[in-house]
Amino acid sequence: MGLPSNKLPVLEEFVSVQGEGINIGHPYYFIRVGGCPLRCSFCDSEYSWNASQNQIVDLELVIGRALDACQKYGIKWVSVTGGEPMLYTKQLLTMIEQFNANGLLVHIETSGRFYDKVVHERSDLYSPDAKTPCTGEQMKGYFKGIENMRTQDQVKCLISSNEDLDYAHAVNVQLNGACTMVLQPFNTNIVTNSTINMSDTMAGNRITQHLDAPTIRNNLSASLHWLLESYKLRCKMGEVWKRTIITPQIHVLAYGNRPGT
Repeated sequence: MGLPSNKLPVLEEFVSVQGEGINIGHPYYFIRVGGCPLRCSFCDSEYSWNASQNQIVDLELVIGRALDACQKYGIKWVSVTGGEPMLYTKQLLTMIEQFNANGLLVHIETSGRFYDKVVHERSDLYSPDAKTPCTGEQMKGYFKGIENMRTQDQVKCLISSNEDLDYAHAVNVQLNGACTMVLQPFNTNIVTNSTINMSDTMAGNRITQHLDAPTIRNNLSASLHWLLESYKLRCKMGEVWKRTIITPQIHVLAYGNRPGT
């Protein structure tokens, strides 16, 4: 999406806690941008794939609202997520500069399919995905910028099967401890419209109506149990994982699959 550098397609702005990764549980201000060319299986923000004209707003307004909210609630971290924020590198650089000047830290969430070295270097936490087979969006080299990952960064991998763990371990070997790897259960409790990257079995088994939060919690707990046991077995058999953590998405445990949480 070609936009002036002072505009940004914004779908959501909200206060919550970071639900995954190394900053899990920290109060955050979230800015979700629209626009993403990927079509991951069971995307938890399918509504962010496209942005309409009425969602394009002045960047200074977005920055101002974030500063006000962070001051009001004593928040130190701002997450720019998507969609795909790396489609808007000029806007990101402006945001990082202004947030840092006001004592805030900036966390960039990206699919890993797009990259800008300057944005990466100036962010306080850079978090690309390494798209595992369950997402249907694997790429050669795992994600862009892998050679520049820093100790404060993280790479996230969704895990649904041993095939996903095989892929994630290959990424872990490539990283060689350069940053933290985050393994988390793949959430298939999401109502989705797109089945473009789903296997026939996956598409046939997907849910057709929204589940209540307790059911989602139970299903996610079972997935986490399988992941923990599979990880332990692999380690027992001699597989080495450097700087790896395993976490569920706590915002999903708390709220289910609701936007703005």
